[in-house]
Amino acid sequence: MRALYEIREALGCLLFPSECPACRCSQEHDGFCAACSAQLRPVPVSCVPKYAPTTRSLFVYGGPLRSAVVRLKYAADPYPARCLSALLAAGFQGRESVAWCDTLVPMPLSWWRERERGFNQSVLLARGLQARLGLRWSPQLLRRKHRPPQAGLTATERRVNVQASFRARPCPGAAILLVDDVVTTGSTLLAATNALLAAGARRVLPLTLAAALEPGHDALASHAAWQEVL
Repeated sequence: MRALYEIREALGCLLFPSECPACRCSQEHDGFCAACSAQLRPVPVSCVPKYAPTTRSLFVYGGPLRSAVVRLKYAADPYPARCLSALLAAGFQGRESVAWCDTLVPMPLSWWRERERGFNQSVLLARGLQARLGLRWSPQLLRRKHRPPQAGLTATERRVNVQASFRARPCPGAAILLVDDVVTTGSTLLAATNALLAAGARRVLPLTLAAALEPGHDALASHAAWQEVL
């Protein structure tokens, strides 16, 4: 399945012109078109996930960004990954120094979910960041047990659902950047962070491309968008 995905992505780059990953309009460059770029909204500084307050998130999960992420995750279309990865890398580098960090870990999927989807979207997003920052690439450090999807669960249900979901290999002294696509309550990031710290990491910073703000907190975060995120 992974080989088929890689072949499909390579053929797509060769056979199809660049297009906006959200509205799919044709253009001469990779990335969001001007109209979609204008609708990207940074996450307010005051907004942090309930269970993982140290998380750094770049954009509100809504509008064109939501369209691109949904296309990547639920339509099994890897085309948006290059654009979203570049957006994550550029946005994070412009906001924070990672001189303290030496290891990059993408949020793992369970073996069942990755087999079903054909790829791990967090791996695709993190690869671009790893290439720019030159960090040690260590996806093998963290493993995830299969659990029912987080989509549609309440904040409390999400936290219970991911308890004991992660197992980390020993990583004494590691300073880890943990990358995921979208955060809602932060319960998954908290569980993964705790597993890495228990395995010996000295610091873990969760980083996500987007944050699905709870309904009512921001006009751009609809109830449907908040509920759908895995």
